[in-house]
Amino acid sequence: MLWMKAWLETRWRLLYTLAIPLAALALPHIIGGGATSQKAADKATHTFMGVMAFFSLFGAAYLAGAGIKSQSPFAAMKGLEGSMYYTLALPVSRLRLILVRAGVGLMEFGGVSAVVYSAFWLFSPARGSSTPFDLLKLILAAVASMACFYFIAVLLATFLDDPWPTFGGMFATIVVWFVISRISPPPSINLFGFAGDASPLITHTLPWPAMGISLIASAILLWVALKIAERRDY
Repeated sequence: MLWMKAWLETRWRLLYTLAIPLAALALPHIIGGGATSQKAADKATHTFMGVMAFFSLFGAAYLAGAGIKSQSPFAAMKGLEGSMYYTLALPVSRLRLILVRAGVGLMEFGGVSAVVYSAFWLFSPARGSSTPFDLLKLILAAVASMACFYFIAVLLATFLDDPWPTFGGMFATIVVWFVISRISPPPSINLFGFAGDASPLITHTLPWPAMGISLIASAILLWVALKIAERRDY
């Protein structure tokens, strides 16, 4: 029941996070004027990789922002509580509740990433110099590297009302991006490197250090979120 309820309350978020990047990918093909040289094509590929990375970050924060108190985004816009208190009153532990909520959103985020990056690869010049296995590596790297930003929003959703977890998650992401852009770490440990020089489409390998950093941070953030959810009186 928890899984079905989480799906019903996040399906519109899933639609938004899927439709917007696909529309952005389709726009250049609709209006025409594609790259006319290899150099221009490579530049366009790098640009769209950055755009897709931004949409990944937004999707992570938006899907996670539903959190333990998730409800329909339409109810949230009307200022209604929806079924929030019903969810919290269910005879399940806070641990199970937040794990299911976080799990559903993470699977949705992984699915969106798979669809969007596959569409990007199919219509990108990078397809000529990479393989479907490289695409699979890109999807894995994107989800793993962005997981820490997903769990920032999960943490914020334990004590903030919608839509502040999404805004807070995006703000935290911008701060991290600003810091990383200033210190310029090696691409292999750059959380955003999967969309740049450390992209598996270019290196044909996974950025293991960056993925490891993100996953460790994700585990810590989830642990903190669980502790807050267990102790807080909603």
